[in-house]
Amino acid sequence: MEKLPTPDEANSALTVAGSASSTARGPRPMPSWLPPAAGLLLAGGFVNFGLAYKYRDEPAFLVAAAICLVLFLLAIASTVRAGGVVPAPAGTTRERTLRQLPALLPFIAGGFGALFAGVVGCLAVAGIGLGVLAWFQLVRLRNGIAA
Repeated sequence: MEKLPTPDEANSALTVAGSASSTARGPRPMPSWLPPAAGLLLAGGFVNFGLAYKYRDEPAFLVAAAICLVLFLLAIASTVRAGGVVPAPAGTTRERTLRQLPALLPFIAGGFGALFAGVVGCLAVAGIGLGVLAWFQLVRLRNGIAA
């Protein structure tokens, strides 16, 4: 028969589990410059894609877009935890859904941009909106608030 833990051992195990959970849910270490840099890089990448579409004979816009988006991906990759415990998002399904709905706004705005300025307007408006959203959500993540 297996020996059951004593109350002190059980309490100690619960303390360790609680500490691990708190650490997993805590704010991620992130420099203060990263949220604005990531937001500006994402916006710059999309705006440059729009300009590359408009000025097809000028490859500099396409190169600038690629550089901005690669740097954005590197910035985001630097915030990802290397393994370890990744907690499930907090809140009810409704609360989690409402927190994620703002991600649709840049695409809706991009659709309106397309109505008035074509592909260039769509990419510029959606890109700027996504950049602002990325900046905002990274600031929330840095401060330990559910994004």
